[in-house]
Amino acid sequence: NHLFDMTILAQLASDDVLDSAYEWLCRRRRDYSANSDVWTLSRNWPREKEQIRRELLSGRFLLVSFFLCQQL
Repeated sequence: NHLFDMTILAQLASDDVLDSAYEWLCRRRRDYSANSDVWTLSRNWPREKEQIRRELLSGRFLLVSFFLCQQL
């Protein structure tokens, strides 16, 4: 089962998956303020992507679920 978990982490850490997630995030935040955190990520994407990859492959990460409540 550990080998299966590592295969999933390797897939998550692939260029295709990381770049797709990054592109999704940029599309979602396209109209955000110029001061938004996404633009810092964008300026540093190659370095940030490698850091994310290292953390995924090493198992040093925490997945956190959250939800957004909006007033109707």
